[in-house]
Amino acid sequence: MKKLVMFCLAACLCLACLTGCQQTTTAPAQDYSAEEILEAVRQAYGDDYLPSAAMDEEYLTNVVGLNLEDVEEFAGEMCMISTQPDRVLVLKAVEGKGADVETALNDVLSSIQADAGFYPMNAAKANAAKVLRHGDYVCLLLVGAMDETSQTEEEAAAFAEEQVQIGVNAVNALFE
Repeated sequence: MKKLVMFCLAACLCLACLTGCQQTTTAPAQDYSAEEILEAVRQAYGDDYLPSAAMDEEYLTNVVGLNLEDVEEFAGEMCMISTQPDRVLVLKAVEGKGADVETALNDVLSSIQADAGFYPMNAAKANAAKVLRHGDYVCLLLVGAMDETSQTEEEAAAFAEEQVQIGVNAVNALFE
């Protein structure tokens, strides 16, 4: 009986070691440019990708509140029409600054979600938006097709979640 218990404990320890090894591979296996990641998101949405105006450094500092010394490169687009909330922002943070950049993007997302009440038709999309982080790569995804079919808030929320997930899947696929 003791041998069986010892064997089970040894097997669990080996399994834990292997699991630990998998978790340490969260750093990107490949080095992407911010523009390459943005392009993957554009491609995933096809004609349902609405942003068309490029974001600039002024947007990053004045709206997002980023310290540009924390950003190695970025690519982002938003809609020209102020009533349309869609935007995608991809940042490659300076090594070790990914968490700081993620915090800044989460603050921006919280602000967008708080302001969604001004345009109730955008609330579901704003609330479904996501901030993703893979190492020092951080993305804000507030994007997706226009919802022309939902009849209830629940349907609108589900539609928006499905739409944002397209972008999440596109970004995550690069880092698998």
